[in-house]
Amino acid sequence: MICQKIGNRIKNVLSILEPNKKNFFKLQLITGGCINSNFKLTTNYADFFLKTNSTHIADDFFFAEKKGVQLLSQADNINVPEIYYVDKEFILMSFIKPSPVSKIFWQNLASSLVNIHSVKNNLFGLDYDNYIGSLSQQNNCNENWTDFFIERRIMPQLKISNFPVEIICRFENFFKKLEDILVQEKPTLLHGDFWSGNFINNDSKPFFIDPSVYFGSREMDIAMSKLFGGFDTNFYSTYNEIYPLIKNWEERLDIYNIYPLLVHHNLFGGNYYVRILDILKSFA
Repeated sequence: MICQKIGNRIKNVLSILEPNKKNFFKLQLITGGCINSNFKLTTNYADFFLKTNSTHIADDFFFAEKKGVQLLSQADNINVPEIYYVDKEFILMSFIKPSPVSKIFWQNLASSLVNIHSVKNNLFGLDYDNYIGSLSQQNNCNENWTDFFIERRIMPQLKISNFPVEIICRFENFFKKLEDILVQEKPTLLHGDFWSGNFINNDSKPFFIDPSVYFGSREMDIAMSKLFGGFDTNFYSTYNEIYPLIKNWEERLDIYNIYPLLVHHNLFGGNYYVRILDILKSFA
């Protein structure tokens, strides 16, 4: 259960939000998180979402999440939770009540992602590092997308993967082919961890959560959306109607998904190694 010192901090935060009032709170564990412990916090002020982790994360972990949410919120007509408090052990934000998913939701999700991808930058990367899961995500800026993808996405994960030498050699051959395969577009703001667990449907409005933001190729977000089976077809058709993807985009998605597959391999092990190897064999 959540430790007493965090419980005391919650009381202090509530006293700031609504001073001169006796506050109560109740915590309800929300299952499904792989990295953090998640709770619905019910109070006489409002309902909140509490994410906590006092071990295995860096001191700036939740601060980086707050900065990512704030960056997403600068795009037009984007819904994100309101963040009320953050420190090195937990982040407190508004509780978004989920609704059943409908066709209009997938269309709205697509148009919202287009709004995020409409935020541009001169360089690939970001002016600070952040996290993908609990792993460090290096964002040192680069003018060339292929170089950034290799040096700041794939190589850092390979260094901690403990792959045998023959797999590393396959990656080296794979890297030599990327400049001729990947397309160059202006650096685009990305959610960075865009799978079905990182947005919430609230009355057909998508709320974006748990970002791993940076400026990159928008195909990265599209690729991750397909990593675990893909979304409703209305999402992809709507996105392409508003902001058409470059020709042969579907053929490049496996390349981009090597990054989240490496992340999952390094965090959880399992059979992600097999999927990575299959992709390498198909391109190298």
